[in-house]
Amino acid sequence: MKHVFLVHTHITYIVAQSIIENLSLKKEEIFFISTRNYKIDVTSQIDLNTEFELLNNTSYSNFFLKWYLIKRIDEKLNNANIDLYHIYLPHIAHPLFQILGSNKKCYKINIMEEGSNCLSYRLYNPEINIKKKLISLIFNKTGLWGQNRYFRVSSNSELKYFTKKTLPVFYGISSKSFQYVTDYEKQVIEIYQDQVISSRPIPDHASIVLLESIIEQDNLNSSVFFDSIELMANKLNVEEVYLKFHPYQNTENRKQIIKILEKYTIVNLIEDDVIMEKIFLYTKNLKVYGFTTSLLFYAKSFGHEAFSFAYLWKDDLKYKNYTRFNDFNIEEFVQSRNNN
Repeated sequence: MKHVFLVHTHITYIVAQSIIENLSLKKEEIFFISTRNYKIDVTSQIDLNTEFELLNNTSYSNFFLKWYLIKRIDEKLNNANIDLYHIYLPHIAHPLFQILGSNKKCYKINIMEEGSNCLSYRLYNPEINIKKKLISLIFNKTGLWGQNRYFRVSSNSELKYFTKKTLPVFYGISSKSFQYVTDYEKQVIEIYQDQVISSRPIPDHASIVLLESIIEQDNLNSSVFFDSIELMANKLNVEEVYLKFHPYQNTENRKQIIKILEKYTIVNLIEDDVIMEKIFLYTKNLKVYGFTTSLLFYAKSFGHEAFSFAYLWKDDLKYKNYTRFNDFNIEEFVQSRNNN
């Protein structure tokens, strides 16, 4: 039995390593799937970045492309000699995660912490949609979509549709993780620390800007995004900042962001492979700025000041649609903690 971990951020990789330590898994039992340009230095892995991106930008009506991607992902798992497996996912709302979870070789689905997702109510308690339930009932009963797998490539985030012999376990790193999950087992695990940072790329008391791949994933209009970067930069009022991009942000967008920020301050780039969660553990008195990245949550949780400019996005229609599935208010969280 393989234990397959989907990692696409540093925190998912840290939590995956922590689960591996907690369960005392052997090396031959472990396998990784990476997406969103996230790089890990392990041999037992497959990269599904292309499939993730195609599914991200495909409408629900595009039956043939999605059916093709289901077959291609299944084939990649077969080629990697993955037989029965437990899958560890950040959630089940993304089409790629649904494909992995509905594969007939998937014995069990587990959910692991990924930033503010674990604090969302709506993500784990979705609204009831009678129309979708009726459509799903018709197609599930007729079997027109091949063991229901196409229907599951949808916006549905309910685990109950992914029937397994064993119930899922939710793994978090604090008692607040998955506080709105009531029907499944939850386990709090200790953070696995493989090494102490000997040379820190960021000094104590630094100001840091942390960004996310919001426009690359088409969850915000680009004009709104770049306008918000300008407004944020104008409010920073610091001599220099350390800037951390999300690995999924593309080159052109990075250049434009740097150009905007350099009008207001000196910009020091943080390499993509720097794990900010570890920086937060070993550095003191940082001021961390961003929008909705879960790194603001971890910065604040580990004792630093955090500031969210997410209010600049609130009127964008794409952003409103995106936040329907994750209703955790990072802006409210950091503001309440800053006032304590």
